[in-house]
Amino acid sequence: MRIYQKSLAIKQSNGDSLGIANTLNNIGLVYGYLEDHPQTVKHLKTAKKIYESLNLSNEARSVDVSLAAALHELGREKEAKVLLNRAFDGGPLNIHIHELIQAKLLLVKINASEGNYEKASELLLEIEPEIGKTNFIKTKSTFHELKAYVQHALNQPVEAYTSLLEHKLYLDTLISEDKLSLEKEMEAKYLTREKESQIQIQKLQILKNNRERLIYIFALLALVLILGLAYRLSIQRKRANELLSEKNTQIQSALEEKEVLLKEIHHRVKNNLQIISSLLSLQSRRIDDPKVLEAIQDGQNRVNSMALIHENLYQDEKLVGVDSQEYINKLIDSLVNSYNINPENITITKNIDPLKLDVDTIIPLGLILNELISNALKYAFDKEQKGELKLSLLQKSDGLLLSIADNGRGMPPNFDIDTLKSLGFRLIKSFAKKLDGVIKIWNDRGSNIEIFIPQQKLS
Repeated sequence: MRIYQKSLAIKQSNGDSLGIANTLNNIGLVYGYLEDHPQTVKHLKTAKKIYESLNLSNEARSVDVSLAAALHELGREKEAKVLLNRAFDGGPLNIHIHELIQAKLLLVKINASEGNYEKASELLLEIEPEIGKTNFIKTKSTFHELKAYVQHALNQPVEAYTSLLEHKLYLDTLISEDKLSLEKEMEAKYLTREKESQIQIQKLQILKNNRERLIYIFALLALVLILGLAYRLSIQRKRANELLSEKNTQIQSALEEKEVLLKEIHHRVKNNLQIISSLLSLQSRRIDDPKVLEAIQDGQNRVNSMALIHENLYQDEKLVGVDSQEYINKLIDSLVNSYNINPENITITKNIDPLKLDVDTIIPLGLILNELISNALKYAFDKEQKGELKLSLLQKSDGLLLSIADNGRGMPPNFDIDTLKSLGFRLIKSFAKKLDGVIKIWNDRGSNIEIFIPQQKLS
């Protein structure tokens, strides 16, 4: 800030109007980072007036974008909306794409808060191509969260749920990144403490060697002195061991705190997913349309499949991953109960290798399993048919092989997953792509589906 103030004084003394405007703009942005929004508004307005006096309309509109963000923080939504509309209506803006996306998302929030959901939806469609160009995970998560909110307000529950799933995936990525950052921080603290302990031990060792050398030199002078020095060394060694033991205790405590924190994160995510499931259940009680009810029930099952994952993670003592056998058994039981399946009508055979799968693998894999098992339970068998469903998850030398087969009516003729508009198969295809998986579907005394996932991550 002091550098900018000195620069401003020099440019004012030189009468450099453009330089003054640029420096005032930079000072306003710094106040924004410091969250001193009144000062931000003051400096940006002054910079804008100078740009306008110099007929630099593009620069003035760029200042409007930053000024709108500060006004939004001060609760002055209407003023912010006017500035943003003016900035975008004047043509392309010469600002960074991330700043442009943030400005458009702010305009979406303002329109949505005013109940102007149609306009908010139009803005989201304009932003969507630009979202694909940014690498900011938090920005993508915010976009899909806003999109789900607007779609819900426009009574588009299926689309809103799909957007909410996308938001959840990006949110999980952020949580994984936070977890990795925390682990690195704890590792750095551990290494620092370990290094300090080693330095302390080395100092004590040097001190010990010096004392022993003195003992050897003065051994002939006095036996009493030798005994005194030996006693002193014994005390110092004891203190060093106590110090080392204390530091090891501190390190162990820090590691235990890290595990507790990670378990708490997974526990909260699981609770949030259960809240979403409960909200969907409450919503379904007020809906009479069978198709909408089915969509909401499918949504509940998808949310429950992810909640099971986080439940397994926070219950795991070592937080090393999700047990494939335990998770799939719970998922099958949950779906059988959800669709009120009589075990005497449908026999389910499982062949699951005992694996520990990490979050990035088990979440999309769990959602794929949810869709495949749900489709089989709902559509594969005739009412009077004795159904058989076979499911396997096997570890191969170069990846995982997931297969599910039934003795039901099979897939319809000319079935093509690439042309289907079904949300379930679109999700299967999307999550398989996320895992670089290859899907095979064919009929052989019923439906047969295989998904090969190369180089999956094991915990």
